[in-house]
Amino acid sequence: MINGAKPVRVVIRVDELLNMNSCTPVYVFVPRLEPRYSFTWNPTATQIGTGPTGAVNNPAWQYFQ
Repeated sequence: MINGAKPVRVVIRVDELLNMNSCTPVYVFVPRLEPRYSFTWNPTATQIGTGPTGAVNNPAWQYFQ
């Protein structure tokens, strides 16, 4: 339970199924309905956290507000 404003990290993993590329662009929607949450996007991030589980590929994605 989060009480008040607290930092929260969200990592979304998108994988291809059946080793096939998508035929259309992939859009991931993250609802931000709760006003106490703020969202920061780092388009150059390649590492969030430590180790191989912290690897991200933000430069391959485009963020729409």
